[in-house]
Amino acid sequence: YSVNDGINARTAGTGNVNVGTSGNHVVGNITSTGNSTWDYGITARITNATSNANVNVYVGSEGNLTTISSHGDAISAINAGLGGVNVDTYSVTLKTSNGDGIRAGDTNSLSTGDVTVTTHTTGATIEAPFRVSVDPGDGIHAYTFGSGNVTVNNGDQIGTPGGAGNYVGLHGIFARDYNASASGNVTVHSTGNIYSYNDGINARTVGHGNVDVGTSGNRVSGNIHSYGNSTWDYGITARITNTGSSAHVNVYTGNGTITSYGDGISAINDGNG
Repeated sequence: YSVNDGINARTAGTGNVNVGTSGNHVVGNITSTGNSTWDYGITARITNATSNANVNVYVGSEGNLTTISSHGDAISAINAGLGGVNVDTYSVTLKTSNGDGIRAGDTNSLSTGDVTVTTHTTGATIEAPFRVSVDPGDGIHAYTFGSGNVTVNNGDQIGTPGGAGNYVGLHGIFARDYNASASGNVTVHSTGNIYSYNDGINARTVGHGNVDVGTSGNRVSGNIHSYGNSTWDYGITARITNTGSSAHVNVYTGNGTITSYGDGISAINDGNG
């Protein structure tokens, strides 16, 4: 229990930043009581632009439901260097009043590392509710300005059904590649229900990589409900905006209902694929 960050792990050097490991996850409730968007549950960061190291966050354990609560992002994992980012949660409910449930990103255009977010199916929820007086957040926000892949594997429920204060304020899952010259893929798999104001799943690239929401063997399932009232509020949107790209856009859905004011599924390729 802290006023500022629950866990703050950073380096300006060339080493990895590890909050937990794949075999030894951080376990226990974390509560940040501060009222700033910089008050995180967990923040892990590499600030050295020439570092080849990775940022890794492993939290939670099977059968032991815990909670991370904060005003800012519940988990923030950012790499300003050349390496990647990996966030893995298990049985962790994430609550933020003015941020993203999970924010994971590579901010360096020279980065070749991958950004991967995995939330395991355990009955946990991600709550970043819409409130008029504050900035809305995404359930999961994963991105790169580099050339690596962006992959989200979600098993948690994102948001809850009902009015404002229940559903996620912006996107349920936001996955984005911002590098127009890169060929990294953007991939989203999800089996949890998603309740959001804006798009349930928003997966896009401005580069030359593929955009896949589900696969033929691992379809997106669960209910998706976008509560927004704009024709741009989609259930699922998948898009390549690079007109020179020859990559593909694929969307595979399975069991569940998609509800939205805009398109239930929008899959657009502005390139040649």
